[in-house]
Formats: sequence, structure tokens, C-alpha cells
Amino acid sequence: MVVRVISGVLLSSMLWLVCGCGTLTEIDGSWTNPDYASKSMKKVVVFCVGAQTFLASATMETAVADKLARTGTEAIAATNLSAGKSYDADNDGVLDSEYSKEVLVPKLRTEGYDGVLVLTVKSVTSKERFVAGTTVYQPAAFYGKSGWYNHWSENYLAVQTPGYTATDVTAVLEANLYTMDKDVLVWGARTTSYNPSSVQDAAESVASTIVPAMKKAGVVGGK
Repeated sequence: MVVRVISGVLLSSMLWLVCGCGTLTEIDGSWTNPDYASKSMKKVVVFCVGAQTFLASATMETAVADKLARTGTEAIAATNLSAGKSYDADNDGVLDSEYSKEVLVPKLRTEGYDGVLVLTVKSVTSKERFVAGTTVYQPAAFYGKSGWYNHWSENYLAVQTPGYTATDVTAVLEANLYTMDKDVLVWGARTTSYNPSSVQDAAESVASTIVPAMKKAGVVGGK
């Protein structure tokens, strides 16, 4: 006998397990300028370029700025300063030179910012894969007059779950911290995030990965 279990509750539970665990973000590589190691930035503005929408940029910037603030470094999302104006209008992943240099940079220097953290979304890719179903055999409870030996031949049930197609999403991001005054690269890293369930989830994961790394390098958070 084969019992096929296709349950809405079971499928919902599987989706919760896949989507509810949070995004995994790893640092593929990082670099710290030896001339600036342990010279902590005091006030940092966070930019995100290359994201698909202005809202996505704002979400990423805010998550990272909030995490920086918890280290003792004053930080702000650039979208809070730009009054809704895009600083990557052509969405090429590069700060628009005219607006950045003529409007934002003078304003930031006047307000005492000494660091600029630029987050660049390099790529977001998706790939489908098939997850095979499983078959689990379990003994059936049976008590009869024919004795224990009948259990060997006829009293096992096969419980099957169907296969399904899953989509794996991978997002690659670069983070570069510069000095405001001389535009010197102080710290940089490349990260990969796997299967984010939302933009907010991805942003929180990136923030929770790169900010501790910057603090460990001594470029934020003070020592």
C-alpha cells in the first residue's frame, strides 16, 4: 500500500522552513588600508547604488546606518539627505558626479561627516533547481493471530512527499568606506547573500555582516 501525502499544512511548513530562516550573507574578501587601521570614523553617510528601486536603496542604507549607530558611530542614510532626489539617476551603480560633488559633498563636509560608505549592488541572479521527493517507510500497527513473522512481508507503509521546484537567489554587493576629505579608500569588502526573503531581510543580513567586520578592522566604532 502506498499513501500519498499532499497536505497544505505540510507544504506550508516546508515553505516556512525555507523562507523563515533569514538570509545568509558571507564576506568573500575584504581589505583594510594599513594607513587607516584603527583610525575610526566618527560620522558616516551611507550610500547604496545599483539597487533596482529607490526604496531598495533606502532600505539597505537605513539598515546599515542603524547598525553603525549601535557601534557608537554616528551614521545616516543618504536618502534622508537627498530629499527624494536620486544620486544614481541612470542606475549604473555609480554616484552621479555632478549632484554628488556639487550638492551632497559640500553639505556633508559642512555637517562634519568624515566617512562615506558606498554600497554597490553588483548583481542579483536566480537559478531554478528541482528538489526530489522523498519516500519514508514506516511499520503499520497490526496485531493478529498469525504471529510476528507476517510483519516482514505485508505491514509497511510508504509515505511519499512530492518533488518541487525551488529558486535560489544570489545577490553580490560591494562595500567601500572612504574618507570624506581626501576620498581615500579605507576599507572594502565583497559580500554574497543567499536566498533573501525580502529586501528588508537582505539589508539586515548585509548590515549584520559588514558592520562587525568594519568594527573589527578598527575603521568604525572607536577603540
